[in-house]
Amino acid sequence: MTRNLLTAVRWIWLILCAHTAMACGPATAQDSLERDYGDELPRIAPREPAVALSLFEVNPGLKIELIAAEPLVNDPVAIDFDELGRAFVAEMRGYSEQTSDRLGRIRLLVDRDADGRFDSSTIFADRLSWPTAVICCAGGILVGDAPHIIFFKDLDDDGQADLRQIVWTGFGTANVQQLLNNFHWGIDNRIYGAAGGNGGRVQRAELAHEFTEVFGADPNQGVESIDLRGRDFVINPITLTLSAASGGGQFGMAFDRWGNRFVCSNSDHCQQIVLEDRYLARNPLLRAPSPRVNIAVDGPAAPVFRISPIEPWRVVRTRLRVQGLVSGPIEGGGRAAGYFTSAAGISIYDGDALPENYRGDLFVGDVGSNLVHRKTLRDEGIVKSAARAEPDREFLRSTDNWFRPVQCTSGPHGSLVILDMYREIVEHPASLPPIIKQHLDLVSGNDRGRIYRVVPDTFTPPQRRWPGAATDRQLVDMLTHPNGWHRRTAARLLGERRPEAAVPLLRAASVENDNPETRIRSMYLLADFHQLDPEILVKLLDDPHTYVRVHALRVAERYIDRQVVRQRVLAMVNDEDVRVRLQVALTLGNLNDDGAAVAIAGIAARDGSDRWMQAALASSATGCRAQVLDALVSAHDSRDARHLKWPLVRELARQIGRDATADHLDILAHRLVDLRARDPDLLGLLLLALLEGPPTQFERLSAALQKSQQLTLDQLIGDAIAQAQTVATDRVAPPADRSAAIAVLRLCDDAKFQSQLRELMDIVEPPEVKRAAIETASHFRDARIIEPILDELRSLNPALRGQALQVALSRDSWTQRLLDRIESEAITPVWLGAPVRQQLLRHPQRDVRERAAQILAGDAAQKSRAEIVDRYAAALSTLTGDADRGREVFRESCVACHRLKNEGSEIGPNLAAFANRGAAGILVNVLDPNRDVDARYLSYTFLLDDGRLLVGMIASESASSISIQDVEGKLTVISRAEIEDMQSTSLSLMPENFDRDIDYQAMADLIAFLISQRG
Repeated sequence: MTRNLLTAVRWIWLILCAHTAMACGPATAQDSLERDYGDELPRIAPREPAVALSLFEVNPGLKIELIAAEPLVNDPVAIDFDELGRAFVAEMRGYSEQTSDRLGRIRLLVDRDADGRFDSSTIFADRLSWPTAVICCAGGILVGDAPHIIFFKDLDDDGQADLRQIVWTGFGTANVQQLLNNFHWGIDNRIYGAAGGNGGRVQRAELAHEFTEVFGADPNQGVESIDLRGRDFVINPITLTLSAASGGGQFGMAFDRWGNRFVCSNSDHCQQIVLEDRYLARNPLLRAPSPRVNIAVDGPAAPVFRISPIEPWRVVRTRLRVQGLVSGPIEGGGRAAGYFTSAAGISIYDGDALPENYRGDLFVGDVGSNLVHRKTLRDEGIVKSAARAEPDREFLRSTDNWFRPVQCTSGPHGSLVILDMYREIVEHPASLPPIIKQHLDLVSGNDRGRIYRVVPDTFTPPQRRWPGAATDRQLVDMLTHPNGWHRRTAARLLGERRPEAAVPLLRAASVENDNPETRIRSMYLLADFHQLDPEILVKLLDDPHTYVRVHALRVAERYIDRQVVRQRVLAMVNDEDVRVRLQVALTLGNLNDDGAAVAIAGIAARDGSDRWMQAALASSATGCRAQVLDALVSAHDSRDARHLKWPLVRELARQIGRDATADHLDILAHRLVDLRARDPDLLGLLLLALLEGPPTQFERLSAALQKSQQLTLDQLIGDAIAQAQTVATDRVAPPADRSAAIAVLRLCDDAKFQSQLRELMDIVEPPEVKRAAIETASHFRDARIIEPILDELRSLNPALRGQALQVALSRDSWTQRLLDRIESEAITPVWLGAPVRQQLLRHPQRDVRERAAQILAGDAAQKSRAEIVDRYAAALSTLTGDADRGREVFRESCVACHRLKNEGSEIGPNLAAFANRGAAGILVNVLDPNRDVDARYLSYTFLLDDGRLLVGMIASESASSISIQDVEGKLTVISRAEIEDMQSTSLSLMPENFDRDIDYQAMADLIAFLISQRG
């Protein structure tokens, strides 16, 4: 510990003293943009394959072997093995700036002596830009080479492609590290791909006759373009249609043996896809949670144990950034690394060579740290968890800085195959300052590349039949092979050949085979062949294995018009496994009738509190919203039961308020009158949600009430308001009940609510009541509504004050009243905090922005950020920080937006990773956050159709909704139908003027505390 502390102190001093031109590492001259840094930037030499092999550490009992290296392969980033064991490798030789040179290639590698090592190679296809994905299909390969997906096929068996056809086009190319990537065959015989962060609007290209002969595709079958921003895609190889799939990772995709899908991003290394886009997309009004969720027990930017040294250019760049000479975040900060920064190539091992305890484990490379990390997946209901497998080391790591493990996969011999791009530099070129970049060679290594396999110490390559030489019967038998590659390849070949002789074998395997994965694959193949008997499907819907039932439900969606299938699906609402019930909830959306409504209500009664189930049920209830809502409301028999189902009831009512048929309104009219007498509290909450829709819906609902119930909507609203006022002001009632009643007060007119609001903001009221009152106030429009809140601003705790200020900024008229108070000195600027000051000074309305600048004249946001960083750096060089005092600074100033260990909120970056950047990095990131903004933390402005203006980060997106997180941590989910305008501010959500809130000593203390928490 003493040694680590001394190292940290040394680096803090070296970085800070650079400001005064003192010696900083090897530097002896004044840092400047005119100086030549060549003497500080020695190149790192590559290691020849045999030497590089000796630099690895791998788990005990295992060994790493080289199976291909230059000149057989260069820059491998993607691989797929055909049915004869040959490997097609995407070579991204043009990384990172040579896309126009078209250096990318597809290499065909062949193992002639069947020892698992490749002996020869040919260039199968060339003149590609940045190929990042390859997969075997239809006797050829599909290649991802943004903006295209291209099909190649060797027609004369000479090892080179003769047919070249662009099949889809439109994928984004803006960022070399965010391209489409990772093609995989799913258990459903579909090809899945990651769209990457570039997204794109993708459409089918014009197809040549030669291509349509290979695929049997209709050359005139065009499709509308598909926007893939924030989503991935799936290809049906039978119809050659491409559709959106949930996703949004960066570089990597994997399936476990049951079809669960996982993705990763550079600093979020392990994520599961929970809900598929096709279910969410069918309901444009749905406010759904992000279908992509981090499942790592140790967090997204989890610690890693690197053994490779830090690169010299990284040290120099850190020093220059801290002085404001170059832009960008500080990296390293005196440590080699310590956390995920470049996760890539996520994979689930399903081979049979490694010991059984590795089967089903998750592997992901950290390219910048020269290692491969391993996680153990655990079932915990709907969402899995992933825990570090090795407590204090990594599965595989090297001291060689050139080792770049970009992709892992399971190979034909059952081993774990690792693609090593083997590059000197993999940094994004935009993050390298010119004065450093001129001394580096970003193409260094494009003539090198390695492919490894990890196997047991005693491994001998097994002699196996290749699927390409197997008979139809042997292919069906191979669906039960212990090696996952054989199972996937056999399924692919059966799907492509569609042999009639295999149909009876698949029928038998689907219900008789002992392996549940074989039963699933056989079922999907029969369905694609149009040979799946409903009787077999019903048996599979009753299968003892959870995931057989899950996939049988998905297949049942194609046969839902068969009465025997439909009845069995409806009967599964009480299945013992929540994963099956979730799929039932999703599949019910294909029924859209009274039976579906009853079933949806039945699942909600049991699982209505689960957020994934709520989204699934609300999606499926699109055609029977009123029936489901009526069943849920009429069946509740206790307050607890009502609360369990309320989130779903509220969501359904909100959707009905925006889009309801006459039949739906008649059903609601009857139920509302019933609640008037039976449950006036629930009446108010239901009316509140219903009336979120446009005024025309009020009129239609009022007409339905008068027609069928002889009652006006105003009468119901009046009753609901009266009940809500009674409960809201009852200081003996539980705060939860009072908060629910306060929400109903949105039904009041502006004047009545303003009067009520003043009472609810009284200093004696508990925080829960004030929070509900402020939230309810945000939905009104009158300029005077904000006054009671601003009157009590000084008495609010920090969290409530932050909420109140965000509400004040949500409407221009309220923002002007806030500025009035600041100008009259009724509100002191220090109450605003740095985030609010920045929002005012960066406001989208020019008049607000200019007025704020005048009122807040002299505010730090108007000063040069570089000057402020310099001033703090100079001051800190004379101060000693105290970690204990720094903890209090952290709790006072940082926990609202940042998390460290078990404290704080995950709005901005997790400070466990932030602290690893060292003193200089912390200083720049705190005081000059817009120097180099991570796209994940960019703020956006959203103008909604009810007139509100929301500002925040995009936490997640789906086909139907966007989740917005504001600076106070509040997450607001809005449907896309509610958005009138959306614009990026191109600024970080982190405020620039934090120096107003933290002096020199407090900064020194904060830095000391954060550095003490590293690792």
